[in-house]
Amino acid sequence: MPYLYVLLSRSDTWFSGLIYRFSPGEFTHAALALDRDMRYLYSFGRHDPRLPLPAGFVTENVHTGVYGRCGGSLCRVYRVPVSETGYRRTVKILNYMQRHAGYYHYNLCGVALCALRISHKRKARFFCSQFVAELLRRSGAVQLPKAAHMIRPGDLTELPELELIYEGPLRASDRPWELPVMELA
Repeated sequence: MPYLYVLLSRSDTWFSGLIYRFSPGEFTHAALALDRDMRYLYSFGRHDPRLPLPAGFVTENVHTGVYGRCGGSLCRVYRVPVSETGYRRTVKILNYMQRHAGYYHYNLCGVALCALRISHKRKARFFCSQFVAELLRRSGAVQLPKAAHMIRPGDLTELPELELIYEGPLRASDRPWELPVMELA
């Protein structure tokens, strides 16, 4: 059975600090991966690691960008089983979004409205946890307790379908989540 992987993190950037201040939970960024080694992470975030804007659909890597610069940041890695059909649907959506990345934009207004608990969906605009939640929903892997545009990174930790496989510092050099999952006796 295939899995999708969710990486939650918090960097030391000022924008991450701002989100942290107004959002419950310890994580401020969410990304989705198609495989355990997380070679490619898909999300909505900054195009330039030094500047919060412009932002939009991005393909990230734990070795570069904000992840590479903030390698000691606390993170969690989750996995969620998905059907073959759901996995293929997710790949198809990601491929489409990569080809049409210029059409999609960062939902800055949505971040603020979500923090204020005001529901307002915007077409072709996402923030990171909204994007991850929407793809998990469209894959059939999870049932969301509320609309994806109201999901914050901390809300993803509450989804019962997600299995925690790693918690600790995000160190690109040793990537401990690639190790076999240890079963508790």
